[in-house]
Amino acid sequence: MRQMFGGPGKISGLVLRIFRCIFAAVSVSISFSAPGLTEVTPFRVLLIQQCVETTWSFVLVCCDLKVVVFQGNLPSHFHVMVTLVIDWVVLTLSLGAISSAVAVIQLIATNSICYKEHEYICRRYMLSVGMDFIAMVFHAISALVLSWIVASSILPRAV
Repeated sequence: MRQMFGGPGKISGLVLRIFRCIFAAVSVSISFSAPGLTEVTPFRVLLIQQCVETTWSFVLVCCDLKVVVFQGNLPSHFHVMVTLVIDWVVLTLSLGAISSAVAVIQLIATNSICYKEHEYICRRYMLSVGMDFIAMVFHAISALVLSWIVASSILPRAV
């Protein structure tokens, strides 16, 4: 398996997954503390997705910690493929949930609902979606690096 920036077993990969987990956890905590979040379906979907993202990121952080800190074995090609598939599924769910939540925030902000009495709540929604978007960017980088590693190990090299 090819070694590259952000890949499994590298310190850069561990840092990437730690940031991804932190931003997802911050997004979940902001979402849970915002009153009335579960009344709007896109925010409910976003909250479920944030919990999945945080859990999956934490699992990957633990796997990378095992390899980097405790000098464990690098994951096999099969484990990298499974991680890649799950990463892309979670990333796709994340993109869909964030897109629908942004659409609702845009609707609420355009209709001046946020500026009357609920400005604080709307800002929390916006901050939660922003944190989840940052987590999604780290997730996308991680998924693209894994895709590149898998593609480089499958495709034959030119002589």
